[in-house]
Amino acid sequence: MFLLTAQLNNFRRLYPALQIGSHVNKWNDPDSPGLFAYSRRLPMGATTQEVFVVFNTSTSSQTLTNRSTAFAAGTQIVNLLDTNEVLTVQAGPQTPLIILPGTTAKIFVEQTDWKPLDPVVVSNAPGT
Repeated sequence: MFLLTAQLNNFRRLYPALQIGSHVNKWNDPDSPGLFAYSRRLPMGATTQEVFVVFNTSTSSQTLTNRSTAFAAGTQIVNLLDTNEVLTVQAGPQTPLIILPGTTAKIFVEQTDWKPLDPVVVSNAPGT
């Protein structure tokens, strides 16, 4: 839990939209466990930084259907929690389908905005 918290704090510092961006709800299921999606958007000069967040509170796999986004069509977006997952924004512009296994989350940013974690926390054990 400590390592995840350190990673999330790092994201918050690296992506100002997570600190002061406007919150836009994208999807929720008010009747049962399932998907909750939102974006945080922050105008930055001529562009807008967007962080697109999706949670699956269900124990079964869920698929988020296309949602509107500030990312331009054709933009590559990367999942900060698994940088091997890169998706392409569709015309509209809309997110592609996003599949989430049970009780997981994904956080997407534009691939060109991706920044490596700094500092990288790999352990919470005291030094010996």
